[in-house]
Amino acid sequence: QGTAAHFYSPRDVACDSRSNVYVADYNNHRIRKITPDGAVSTLAGNGSATFADGQGTAAHFYSPRDVACDSRSNVYVADYNNHRIRKITPDGAVSTLAGNGSATFADGQGTAAHF
Repeated sequence: QGTAAHFYSPRDVACDSRSNVYVADYNNHRIRKITPDGAVSTLAGNGSATFADGQGTAAHFYSPRDVACDSRSNVYVADYNNHRIRKITPDGAVSTLAGNGSATFADGQGTAAHF
């Protein structure tokens, strides 16, 4: 909680409509959540610098860099080294919104896009 929590190169923060703060914990390869009362928890990711969609800590990120929230408290993550845009629902389900892991350029629908 609060100052007892440890981050390793937090890169970006975003707030949802419930005043929760989400942190792209870049070198911990996790998305962290800070509640209005200061409780810090891992919303998604398990510290493994690889790729996997899944529920909460079953999902893997590789250097998440930026986060944004929508009005329904979904969190969007620019998963930098996975070259994907990821979506985290309020219950912690992580899916790939766009990108396929290829470090090239291509417009396209969903995983047909390249970043």
